[in-house]
Amino acid sequence: MKLKDKVKPAIPPLEAGVYMAVCVVVADLGDQYSEKFKKSSRKVVFSFDIPTETVEVDGEQKPRQLSKRCTFSVSKKGNLNKMLNAWMNANMSEQELGELDLFSLIGRGCQIRVTVSEDGAHNNIEDVMALPKGMPAPQSDTAPITYDIDEDGFTGEKWDALPAWMREAIEKSDQYQQDPPDKPLDMPAESAAQEGACPI
Repeated sequence: MKLKDKVKPAIPPLEAGVYMAVCVVVADLGDQYSEKFKKSSRKVVFSFDIPTETVEVDGEQKPRQLSKRCTFSVSKKGNLNKMLNAWMNANMSEQELGELDLFSLIGRGCQIRVTVSEDGAHNNIEDVMALPKGMPAPQSDTAPITYDIDEDGFTGEKWDALPAWMREAIEKSDQYQQDPPDKPLDMPAESAAQEGACPI
């Protein structure tokens, strides 16, 4: 048995440039603690399929998929505000953005400006922009995924549908840490004593 036969080769990153894409995932990652800022902030992740660029997964050709994580905030200074207004070619106020259902963006086409990390190992989405006027949205057969940490919890179909890396990110959230699904049930001391007692 040789190690090189067991280690999967890394997928090379896409070339830097602008690609036509479609949103297939909107997931709430919960409150994530930042060592840099010494506080937690709510995060949301958007994943985009690039139908013109494919990669082999389990013997099948599937669209390349890239993701962008944003702080959940309507502030005009925030990346989410800038991204959504550019994507929708709009100039929405903070109040209007607050009323926007992010899950409604599933299936919406866009242009994404992709860069390559300094080490050349992976891609980053720098900008999400509206499609040129009159251009139809790219189509993808990828099953759409939406996830709300407060409503969908940490078990069930929606949880299972999330990519493993998203579940791992959510497991680091304050919400998961405070109430993990395998948390032992609190039991009154008297009941606990009876539970552990041997029958006479």
